[in-house]
Amino acid sequence: MCEIDLRPGGTWRYVVHEPGDGGGYDVAFHGEFREVRAPHLLVTTEVHEGMPPAAALDTVQFDEDEHGVTTLTLDVLHEVPAHRDAQLATGMEGGMQVSMDRLEELVTRGAHRPDQPPPASPPA
Repeated sequence: MCEIDLRPGGTWRYVVHEPGDGGGYDVAFHGEFREVRAPHLLVTTEVHEGMPPAAALDTVQFDEDEHGVTTLTLDVLHEVPAHRDAQLATGMEGGMQVSMDRLEELVTRGAHRPDQPPPASPPA
């Protein structure tokens, strides 16, 4: 499930289903957009539901180089180190990597176009 109101002050929420024994489990997140500067910057709060009720501040930046290759940089700022440590202890890094790999595949292959080859690599 994914709900997005992409504007400053707008909210978002998504739920990811993780497979596992007994049918798996859901992991949910929500937040509020603080800054939206398309196509380069998103600043949003992030609350990992089920964790201590403390919002992190996420800054997502997209930078395109001279070859048309875009780099995504994500900074997550927790006000309290214990909240950061609790989030890291969930194993979220593995899930985040899966999500980034899926995003990269979607962007390079195109949405709903598995029949199309990926674009050529930029010159070295």
